[in-house]
Amino acid sequence: LFEAFVVSAAGPGVAPVMMYCYAPRDANLMQFNAIPEFSFPESGLKLPPSSGEQDEAERAGLRKTFSFVLTGGDGARLHGFCRRYTTAAGTQEAACILTQHCWYDIFCKILDAFQDTACSQAGAAGVATFARNLQAQGLVEPGSAVRVPLEG
Repeated sequence: LFEAFVVSAAGPGVAPVMMYCYAPRDANLMQFNAIPEFSFPESGLKLPPSSGEQDEAERAGLRKTFSFVLTGGDGARLHGFCRRYTTAAGTQEAACILTQHCWYDIFCKILDAFQDTACSQAGAAGVATFARNLQAQGLVEPGSAVRVPLEG
């Protein structure tokens, strides 16, 4: 279903860092080191202070979803579907699914569930369980529902 599920965090004046990377055991995790920069592209820029509207949207917990495509030297494409959110602790985080499939609607729904889990009492433990169970799910038949248990 996906090549990796990366969770990054950033703060004012702090460069984004990778907090978690859920990928197959045989994956080269170094290839995902640049994902935090894609998740927080403005972090290296000198931007003017944000408007009150943007701050209000962040406090309201609005879902910020975006995508990008990484192209390898051989022309292979890896799609990134990202969701930025603020945790209950006030941390700016981004969840990013890296996949060969460009199924925007499906991955947005997965990111909805992921954000709900990350911002709930389940926190990081729930996130880890969710990512592992989702990765174990694999591809499903067209028209089938994807069910991801949130317990270990």
